[in-house]
Order: sequence, then structure tokens, then C-alpha cells
Amino acid sequence: MPAILSPLEEAAAEELGSIAARIERELRLSVAALVSEVREERSALRAERAEAELRVERLVTARLAELKDGQTGPQGPQGQRGERGEPGQAIIGPPGEPGPAGPPGEPGAQGERGERGESVQGPAGEPGPSGPQGEPGEAGAQGRGFTIRGTWNPSFEYRALDVVMLNGASFAARVDDPGPCPGEGWQMLAAQGGYGKPGRPGERGERGPPGPTPTALEVDPEGMLTLRFGDGSALGCDLYPLLSRLAR
Repeated sequence: MPAILSPLEEAAAEELGSIAARIERELRLSVAALVSEVREERSALRAERAEAELRVERLVTARLAELKDGQTGPQGPQGQRGERGEPGQAIIGPPGEPGPAGPPGEPGAQGERGERGESVQGPAGEPGPSGPQGEPGEAGAQGRGFTIRGTWNPSFEYRALDVVMLNGASFAARVDDPGPCPGEGWQMLAAQGGYGKPGRPGERGERGPPGPTPTALEVDPEGMLTLRFGDGSALGCDLYPLLSRLAR
């Protein structure tokens, strides 16, 4: 036979049931709010990580676009130049004879000067033939560019200009076998920026389904109240402190 409760115990049980329901409801709301905050924080972290990876990818692409070609190979030997031709000889005629002196006349008058002979320039010598043109030199070695190697792994072997990712930053190897990253053998290309301002809170979600309905309320001799629900869950509450106060 079920235990017969006194009116005081029934009132206490009803009050405790109300308190237990309120506590459960508040716990469920708190857990739901906490889960929502965790999801928002996780979404924000994913967005920041994606943005950081995009910035690093753009920077590496820009650096790759700025690379120049390799050094030009040495110039091939030139052909020998032909001998220079003999210079031409210039023929210059003798100057003309001065004209005879005029008869004495008025003071200051002088005789006319004879015309000067013309000079004749001889033809210039023909230039010698030019030598054959030398063959072009061999092409220089192909220039090296950056090589994307993914996340840095201490067990991998790296060469100069290998690019690795580590802790949100990118590094390029300065030399072959550059050693641990980061270190003297590595040059940082880009680093992850700081956290940005938090975004606007999202819209409130839809109201969740109602919680399970209480099906039974039990109180053992030790004063432990157990509220059982239709989904098989239970919520316990120690009534001994409360009952000890009511008994005074």
C-alpha cells in the first residue's frame, strides 16, 4: 500500500515538486543557452581560421607573382673583327700667285691680291670587311620559385624556397636542410592576425519541444525526494534540511 502523507507532507511535496520543476526548467534553459554560445563561438573560430588561411594564400600567391626569372647565362664569344682598311690620301693644290703691284697712286691704295688656289679632297679609303658574328651563348639555368609543402613536419626534408605552414603563419626555407621551424634557416612570410571584433548576435532560435512530463514523486525515509519523468529520467532533491526545520 502506498504511504499515506499528512497534509503538511503533501504541501511540502507539492512545493518541492514545483521547485524541482522550476530548477529543471532553469537548468535546461541554462544548458541550451550554453550550447548556443558554444556553437556561436565555434562558428566564429571557424570563420576566423578560414579568413586567416585565405589571407596567407593570397600573400603567398602575391609573393610568387613577384618572383623574377633565373640569372641569364654567360654571353657567347664574339667573332673577330676584320682588319681596318688603309686611309685615303688627300691631294691639296698649290696656292695661287699673288697679282702684280699696281702703279703708285693716291696714298692708302694697294694692289689687288690674287685668287687663292682651290684644295681637292681625295677619296677616303674603303673600310675593311667585318668579321663573322659569334654564336650566342648557352641559356642560363632555370630560376627556382617557391614550393608549397603544407604543414611543417620535423621528419620531412626541406630545400631552399620550400614554403610551410605552422601555427597560422607561413615560412620559406632560406637554405637546403634549414632545420627546425621557426629558426635561422627559415624566413617568415606571413603571420595570423589578431582576433577581430565579435559579430552581431544571431536571431533567437525556435522554441524547443516541451520537456518530459513528471510521472511519479517518491520520498524515501531518509528524506530524499525523487521526481521521475515519462522519458525515464529522474531528478533528486534532499529534503532532510527542510524537514528538520519544519519539525522544530
